[in-house]
This record gives sequence, structure tokens and C-alpha cells, in this order.
Amino acid sequence: MIRLVKSFIGRKNVIYGLSLIAIIAVAISISLIWFIHDGVNYQEKYNLSLSSFHHGQNLFLLGSNDNPMPLYIIILHAFNGLIGHVSLYGDRLLSLAALVILTIVVFFIGKLATGRAYTGLIAAAMISFSPFMLWYANRATAYSLLTLVVALNQLFFIAIYKHKKWAHIGFLLSCLIGLSLHFFFLAIIIPELIFMLFKLKDLTGLERISLLSILLISLGFFGWFLFASSHSTVTLWQHLPYTSKPSATNTFIIYVQYLFGFQSVVLTTVVISLWPLLVILALLAVQKYVRPPQAVLYLFFTAVFPIIALFAFSWLYKPLFLSSYLIVCLPSFFLFLAWYLTSYKLKIITLTRYALITSMLAMTFMELSDWRIALSQDYLGITNHSYRYIADNSTYN
Repeated sequence: MIRLVKSFIGRKNVIYGLSLIAIIAVAISISLIWFIHDGVNYQEKYNLSLSSFHHGQNLFLLGSNDNPMPLYIIILHAFNGLIGHVSLYGDRLLSLAALVILTIVVFFIGKLATGRAYTGLIAAAMISFSPFMLWYANRATAYSLLTLVVALNQLFFIAIYKHKKWAHIGFLLSCLIGLSLHFFFLAIIIPELIFMLFKLKDLTGLERISLLSILLISLGFFGWFLFASSHSTVTLWQHLPYTSKPSATNTFIIYVQYLFGFQSVVLTTVVISLWPLLVILALLAVQKYVRPPQAVLYLFFTAVFPIIALFAFSWLYKPLFLSSYLIVCLPSFFLFLAWYLTSYKLKIITLTRYALITSMLAMTFMELSDWRIALSQDYLGITNHSYRYIADNSTYN
């Protein structure tokens, strides 16, 4: 880890460091001036209500409707106990702090995966200026912290693949913390297992031990989940917010939301209608094909696999296609996109790179103009009674 940090210190990287600080400053400014003061949604009310639990209460009953894992509620409980009262604003600041650290981690991942600090900087700008990410970075929910743990996990995973011994402990800890934060973290562990199994012949003995360890962690998670279900008054799966079955368009809308946030149906439709431009850019790039590094292929895989897996799960078993769950794909998506936009020396792609970041900032203010769209976005099409556990209307300072 020390060597990695030292590699970022030098005259050439001062500009990158200052640029990263500027990116973070813009994201914090937008958040503190506008986003953090938006209305309270159901998830936040419920989380704040749960965070007031008494010591000795059954931890298996602390999970919220959309996430039966207790760690985030425990974190809120500890933080609110530290400041002396339940605070919506304070808990939102925790999520914003996670975004700040996430931006730095994404920069490191981009540098480590591609060998170019500039790629990491572009990815950091995208994740900081994403209206989707900014929304969750200003909510008292687990998703901003979950995204940070996903990014740390991916940093350690790529470091392991590059045979960095210091990464193993961090990787295993991030797996444990991620699963304790949200059960859908499993959607990141599974593609990592698949990726490592395909590269098994390239792994050292220590790396194979890590592979075995995350297999055991995954099995342990299933065991805990079954045990927790048997000790809960209501089966944990019954808490989850089932939705209507997704369409193929919904899978594409997820990526549009990553880039441009929660917009009106009309504006989202306009953006989707621009898909022929993506085809043109892809054809231009094919003419000067650049082979992606293995770490970039891993990022592409983790940006796509969870969405396809949840789509299949929603059709074959229970409809559960929520954009909040799929936030685990967001770091991988922006990192892969940053690699693509910085690997091809074409003027049109250079122009696209800066136009995209500018558009994301513009869409941030569009999202702010009608934040109620974002406030209700995860609960459209609910088909069962999973929201009967509504938190009361208490006021949180």
C-alpha cells in the first residue's frame, strides 16, 4: 500500500492531485447547497426509526424492508449516540463523506487498472458529478457507503490480480463488511469468483487461498441468512420491495441513470433515443482497436454481470429490479467508460469525454429542479405489502 501511495507522489501528479481536490470540492458544494436539503424519503425515515433500537435488541430484526442486513443501522445507531440525538442531516453527512472517499478510491483504481492517472481522474469526475451518485450521497441510506466498500473491494481485487500481497487482508475484510452492509454485495463477489476461476492457472498459492476464503465467506453468508430468517418474526425475504417484471429497456435505463440521474420520462426518452451516436462511436473505435488490460475486462464484467443476473432473477423467481441495488455496478461502469474515453486518440472521442462530463453536471441541476422524481423512483410498481412497516412521522433534526 505504501508503494502504491508513493507512486502517486511526484511533480507530474501534483496537477492530478489538485484536479481531484477541485472535483471533490464541486461535489461537496453541490451537495451542501442543494442536494442535502431535499425532502425525506421512506427509506430514510425507516432507517432513522430503526437506528433508535435499544441495546440487547435482536440484531436480526434491525434490517430495513429493502435490506435485511444490520450493519448500516448499527453504524447509524453508534453515530447518533455519539452526537447525542437522531440527526437526519448528520446521517446524510456520513453518506457524503463516503462519496468523498469513494472519489479518491476510484482515482486509485483507474491508475492501478490502466497505469494512467488521467483515466482515474476522468472516472473520479464522472462518479462525483453523477446525479445518480450525488442523490444517494445525500441520503441517510446504506447505498453511498455500500458503493465505497464495493470500490475498495475492487481496488484490492485488482491489486491481488497484480500479485500485491498487501491486498489480501483488505479484500477479505471488504467482502465481510460489504455483505454485512447489503445482501446484494453478493452480486460483486460472484463475478469475482468467476473471474478468478477462469484465471486460476495464473494465481499464486496465496491468491488461491483468497479465492477459497471468499467462497467460505459466501457460504457463511447464506448460512447466516437462513439462521436470521428462522429467528425473525417475519421471513426476511418477505420484507423486500418486489416490483413489476423488468423489460429489456430497463437494463439500458440503469446505465442512463448512472450518467444522468433520475429525470422525467420525456427527458429520459430523449437521451435513450440518442443511442445511434453510441453505435457510431463504437464503430470509430473499432478502426483503431485498443486491447483492454485484464483489470479493465474485470471491471467490464462486474459492470454488466449483476444487472443481467438481477434481470434473470426478476423474471425467473421474484421481481426485484431496483436501481438502488444496482448501484454496486456504478464504480465499474464509470471506470470502464473512463478507460474507453481515454484510450482512443480520436478527436470525436476527446470531445465526447468532456461533453459527457459537462452534460452530467447539467443533468444534476435538472434533477434538482424536480427532486420528487428521485424521491419516489425506487418504489414505482410495487406489487405487494412489503411497505407496511412505515416509520412514524417523527421529526429528525
